[in-house]
Amino acid sequence: MVLSTAKMQKVRLLLYYQDRDSVIKFLHEKGVIDIRQSLLPLEGDLPPNRLVVLSDLLAKVNGAAALLPARKGKYTIKKMRRLPADRLIKRVESSRYIDAIFEANGRLRDLDEERKALDHVIAIATMFENTGVDFSHLKSNTLSFSAFTVVGKEAEFISRSLEGRKNIEIITKEIGKNSRLFFTAHKKSEDIDDVLAGHSINELDLAAKGLSGTPHDAISRAKKKMKLDENASEELKKKLASIAEEKRDEILAFKEMLEVEVERASLPSEFKKTDKTFVMEGWLPARDYENFSEEITKFTSGRCYLEKMQDDELPPTLYNRPKFLRSFDYLMDFFSTPRSDEIDPTWIFIISFPIFYGLMVSDVGYGIVSFLLATWFTTFTNPEGLVYNTSKVWQIAAFSAIFFGIISNQYFGLQLGGIFKSMQLFDWMRDINTVLVVTLLFGVAQVVLGLLLGFVNKLKKHETKLAFGRLFSIGVVFTGAIAVSGFLFNSFDPATTLYSGIAALTMLVIAAALSGIEATELTNLITHPLSYTRIMGFGLASIIIAFLIDSAFTPTLSYGILPFVGLLLVFIALHLFNMLLAIFEGIVQGARLNFVEFFSKFYEGGGVKFKPFAFKKKYIE
Repeated sequence: MVLSTAKMQKVRLLLYYQDRDSVIKFLHEKGVIDIRQSLLPLEGDLPPNRLVVLSDLLAKVNGAAALLPARKGKYTIKKMRRLPADRLIKRVESSRYIDAIFEANGRLRDLDEERKALDHVIAIATMFENTGVDFSHLKSNTLSFSAFTVVGKEAEFISRSLEGRKNIEIITKEIGKNSRLFFTAHKKSEDIDDVLAGHSINELDLAAKGLSGTPHDAISRAKKKMKLDENASEELKKKLASIAEEKRDEILAFKEMLEVEVERASLPSEFKKTDKTFVMEGWLPARDYENFSEEITKFTSGRCYLEKMQDDELPPTLYNRPKFLRSFDYLMDFFSTPRSDEIDPTWIFIISFPIFYGLMVSDVGYGIVSFLLATWFTTFTNPEGLVYNTSKVWQIAAFSAIFFGIISNQYFGLQLGGIFKSMQLFDWMRDINTVLVVTLLFGVAQVVLGLLLGFVNKLKKHETKLAFGRLFSIGVVFTGAIAVSGFLFNSFDPATTLYSGIAALTMLVIAAALSGIEATELTNLITHPLSYTRIMGFGLASIIIAFLIDSAFTPTLSYGILPFVGLLLVFIALHLFNMLLAIFEGIVQGARLNFVEFFSKFYEGGGVKFKPFAFKKKYIE
């Protein structure tokens, strides 16, 4: 069915224990079964001992790959032939360049910390320039030395307080706007904490490593050391870049191979076993059952037993969708994955979202720019990420904006004549009531469809009262729509309007009685269809703004070249702003009408996505 996910079948496999590793490899390469932990009352199987070694090596290789500098520009992947687990372990353990990556990165961290320390020394020494202080003389058995900076009026108070004390030598220096340096020398028996208490001071570390000799000497040594460290840092970065250039693909191939081996070594934890056999369970698409049965039987030379299982576990969700529409599935998963036992609304979302977006943008020029922007986003974003998949959906919706722009004759806010006029089916400025009625009909149709789907879902779960509550809710929407349109727009005669309103209220009471706690949602039966008029509102706003921009700022050479250039820039900037606003509202409101107004009538979500035991090959053959 179009409005359902793929039918799934749970299976149980009984196999000889001696075939365990080869069967795991076979299943991993086939990638057709979502393996689940068996609940049979048998002894649990254990992963092989090498799992710990493989996991540690995977963590190490992951760390090394993350430390490599990012790859720039276009590149060709050098694939590597996959190695058996034992050879892979030896190869990774003996790869000295992986250790070299960690050593270089560790040394870079040390150099960075040293740079910060040298910056600190330079900052302190700079403050003491022209004070006559020699840091080498600040060691004494009888004297204590301290230095701190003070900001604002507190500096005057501290200065007066310290100058009034005996046996204290003070050096002060203005070191910036409204900031003063204090350097004090006093007997260790003296204490100046009582003077400083309660004041905001920044104490300086006079014992910092490298702070010796005169301030000039300290600064000079620190800068020379920084230069040496910078050269060392550059050499280390070149070394990392060289390793990345030569070994990146090999490291990433090791990563993929280790991921495969860790997944395979971890899988036995899901099995149950006897002395000679093991049992595994999982889900696969029902359409693949017969083919899988033949292949596993052939692979094990008949040494297996496969059976279909019937239990109450919720099957995983597998979409039935062409590849070019997978981004809609991504957005559905981002919202909430459909349960396999409920209606999948994704096809309706695939149809309705572009229509809503197209109506709200409704301009050929804006639609073309939408497509170009969306395509540009897909060129540099992660194919597994939200931005990429939203952009793919946006690409499809852009064609709808172009279509509605053609039939409304809108080209960057301009209406063109000739053949363009002949293709025009409606005018936003003159057919506002028609557009309003169409958007209201969209609202009524989608809300009613949502309630019908809710009726089907509730019947499938044997929730009869709630199911019939949905039917009465449909009656509320129909009769309420007639009553509202008759009252607000005189679409129906007074008697029809009155009786429809009475019928709507009556069915609303019945629906509330049948729905129980869900009756709190019944107030939305009128407001949600009306919410679809936002399509008309945002679409009309965009058209009017574009019209005003064209009327006031269309550039002309009649006033000279400079006014023409100025008006052209303003014209482009305003259209760009209006276009981005229309695009933003089209995406947000188009998604909202589906996810809020429509899905709330039937959709539960919370499904478990089908994740077959499989692996993807990018760096290995």
